[in-house]
Amino acid sequence: MQKLPTPSASAMLARRTRQRLAAILCWAGAGAAVIFLAWVVISRKLTIINFMVIVFAIISLSAFGILALSGDLAWSDQDLDEGQIDASRNAQSNAFTIGYLGIIGLWMGYIFVPAWAAQATVHLGMLALLISGIWFGTWVWQRWHG
Repeated sequence: MQKLPTPSASAMLARRTRQRLAAILCWAGAGAAVIFLAWVVISRKLTIINFMVIVFAIISLSAFGILALSGDLAWSDQDLDEGQIDASRNAQSNAFTIGYLGIIGLWMGYIFVPAWAAQATVHLGMLALLISGIWFGTWVWQRWHG
């Protein structure tokens, strides 16, 4: 196994600053999405699609902020150690599998029950939320328990 060179103190400080900035930006976006959700609810313009889009933004931005702050958000493979790369690839694999099976399931459902196709945007939004949850959950589980 090849020993990687140790980064300089200034490179480590720059990386940590990038991580903190990314986390702050992600959490600011999630906070803005929460405020927007409150405005939509107060103005009584909430639909299932609006709700799913806003919740998707909140969950995704919060997850990316956590990953950025913990040092697990990949700017490139060179920024990650072997365990982080393995966790990332496994999480992507699990999320892809769920997404692939979900799309096939929806396609088959639309063939056998054509009335479901009218709500395709809702189904695809729920599938996107599920894929994001699986990806983030698998990554966190492997990094913290694996």
